[in-house]
Amino acid sequence: MTIWLHNDTSRSLTLKAAHLDTGCWLTYPTQQHVAPGERVTWTATGGNCGLDTRGYVTYTVDGTGNQSYAYFQWHYPDPIELHWQAGAFTTLDRLPDQGGQTHFSLRCAPRCF
Repeated sequence: MTIWLHNDTSRSLTLKAAHLDTGCWLTYPTQQHVAPGERVTWTATGGNCGLDTRGYVTYTVDGTGNQSYAYFQWHYPDPIELHWQAGAFTTLDRLPDQGGQTHFSLRCAPRCF
């Protein structure tokens, strides 16, 4: 499972947590800090590490006291479960999948801070 997070806020994002209960990272979240307008990706798989992958990733929005964030939790492959949530002052929209990869946009709501 590959996830892309697009930072469409006016603030940088900071990696708060990245954890796997099962499976292996093919690509650990590629950036500790994500500037406005940039994106970050990660890939987790079961493969030789087991039959499935289960984990979560959280990025927080800098300068919001951890109130604004993007949180992802997944269990793949059977059944495929993907949950996402945005913290205060932000929305997290799922964009059209591209080549089997899942894309999200973190945006300010209702406006940037």
